[in-house]
Amino acid sequence: MGNSGFEYDVYISYSRLDNVPLDGDQEGWVTRFHTGLSYVLGMRLGREARIWRDLKFSGDDLIADETAQDLLKTALFISVVSPHYVESEWCIREANEFCKAAENTGGIVINGRSRALKVYKGPVAEEGRLPEVMKNTLGYPMYVVDEQWQGVPIELDPIYGDDFKLKYNIKLTQLAFDVAALITRMENPPPLRSPAPMPAPAAAPMSAMSRSSAEQPTADGSPSIPPAPVPTPAAAPMSAISQGSTEQRKNEKDIFVSYSRKDEAFVLELAKKMKASGVAVWIDQWELAGGDKWGRDIDDALYDLPAFLIVMSPDAFQSDEVRGELQAALYKKKPIFPVSYRPCDRPPHVLLIYQWTDLTDKGLADEAAIQSLAARIRSKLSQKVQ
Repeated sequence: MGNSGFEYDVYISYSRLDNVPLDGDQEGWVTRFHTGLSYVLGMRLGREARIWRDLKFSGDDLIADETAQDLLKTALFISVVSPHYVESEWCIREANEFCKAAENTGGIVINGRSRALKVYKGPVAEEGRLPEVMKNTLGYPMYVVDEQWQGVPIELDPIYGDDFKLKYNIKLTQLAFDVAALITRMENPPPLRSPAPMPAPAAAPMSAMSRSSAEQPTADGSPSIPPAPVPTPAAAPMSAISQGSTEQRKNEKDIFVSYSRKDEAFVLELAKKMKASGVAVWIDQWELAGGDKWGRDIDDALYDLPAFLIVMSPDAFQSDEVRGELQAALYKKKPIFPVSYRPCDRPPHVLLIYQWTDLTDKGLADEAAIQSLAARIRSKLSQKVQ
C-alpha cells in the first residue's frame, strides 16, 4: 500500500460493450485505456501505478462482496462513461458503491476535489442515474466532434489514424497528470495557505463609546466587545478576541470568493467594490487571522455560504485550490458567478453555462459591469431567502 493507505490507486468502472474492439485484431478501447493510464500514471507518480479493473463481469448480479471490498481499498474511481454505461444497472451500482465506500475512507471529496472521475468515451445526453457528486464532477472527453465527419462524435481510437492517436495520448496524459496530483495530495497533504498578518484593532473614538455594542461593528463586521465602564478601557487579550470570531464573520457574509494568489491585488480591489455595492464577500485575506484553523475555516465558508464567485485567469485554473473550490461549489449546487479577469483559452467547460462578468478589457474601471454583477448577486440571494 502507498502512503494513502489504499491498496489500489484507481478502480476503472466500465461497460462490457465499450471494450469490444472495432477490429478483431485490436485491443478493446477500455483495455488500451487501462494499459496506457497505468504507464503514464506510473511515470507521474514515480512508481508502479496500482489500477484495478473487473475482468469477470457478473452481469446483473448483485455487487459481489469481493468487489465491494476492492472499492473500499481504492483511492480514486474512474468511470468510462458512455450511453450504455449510464443505462447499465451494474455500472451504476458500482458508482454508488464507491461513493458509499469513500464516505468511510476519508470522504468522497478531498479538499474540494472529487475522488470519482469521469472519462467520456462518447457524449451522453443524460447522467441522471449517476451519483450526484459524479454528475457535478468535471469530466475528460475522449472523443471529438469534427465538421469533416458531419458533426458525428468519434471516439479517440488509433484505428482512425495517427491524428486520433496523438489526440488520445494527449488526453490520456492530461488525465494522468490530474490523477497523480490528487493521489499525491492524498498521500502528502499540502501546507495550507499562509494567513495574512492581522492588523492591530483600531481604538474606538471616545465619541462612539456611548453607543450600544450592537451599534459598534468592528472593521470586519463582527460585533464589538462592549467597553468597560472606565474612561479608557484596556485592550482585550487577543485570545479573547479570536474566540468565535471566525463563525461570526462567516455568518454575516453572502458569497465565497475563489481566486489565485497571483491575482490577489485585483481580487482585493474587486472585493472592496463589491462590498461598497452591498455584497458581503468572504475572502480569506480579510476573514482569517493567524490563530484561525485555515483549512477547516475555508472549507466551512466554502460549504456554508450561499453563493460562489470565481475570478477566472490562466493562473486560477492552474491552481488545485481554485479547481477544488469550484468542484465543491458544484457539488453543493451553489449559484456561481464567474468573473473573467484575464483571458483563458480553456476554461472548465462547466462554467460555460453561466453568465460571466467580463473585466478583461476595462478591468476594475468597468463600473457598469461590476454594478451589474452586484445586482445579480443580490437578486439571487434574495430569491434564496424568500
